[in-house]
Amino acid sequence: MQTQQRIYIAENYLRILRADPNPTLATEIYYVTLAARYGVPLERIAELTGLPLNRVSILIGD
Repeated sequence: MQTQQRIYIAENYLRILRADPNPTLATEIYYVTLAARYGVPLERIAELTGLPLNRVSILIGD
């Protein structure tokens, strides 16, 4: 799969996470780490999920 396609898919997963009214910590970790592995920048992950940048960094273990 091409990089742009992977980033697009990961960004859609993050939009789904943001729409979840009560996500669990496991769900947050899964989607955030998936997006990071697919090459989405941390700033973009924070923007799409509504999570603070430092929390995103902690979730992916950076």
